[in-house]
Amino acid sequence: MTASDLFGSNEYQMYVIFGRKARKTAINRAFSQCMTTCKNPDELQQILSSHRSRSQKIGIVPTMGALHSGHRSLLEVAQENCDVVVLSIFVNPTQFNETKDYDTYPTAIEEDLNMAQSVGVDVVF
Repeated sequence: MTASDLFGSNEYQMYVIFGRKARKTAINRAFSQCMTTCKNPDELQQILSSHRSRSQKIGIVPTMGALHSGHRSLLEVAQENCDVVVLSIFVNPTQFNETKDYDTYPTAIEEDLNMAQSVGVDVVF
């Protein structure tokens, strides 16, 4: 499964974080306070398909977790420019030269989820 399978490949369906400007409606902002978490790509695809069918702009902020102020800034930009904001958290073991680096990479999932909620992320994957 590719990113375009999950988020849509048409220009009007998905906007990269620094892409075109759009404003969320008050209804979407209120709805976004209900953050959904999912671990299964099929579940994410199902969640996003309803947004794609309404031609909503989907922004994704891919991370390795251990969120900091830079991530917060990206999430805020996505929030301002997209109808739906997805935060992905994935620590890829192949990105590390040493196994011990992977083993000691910081994980702070509760803090990450709290930050995501405070910014108004719609979906955490």
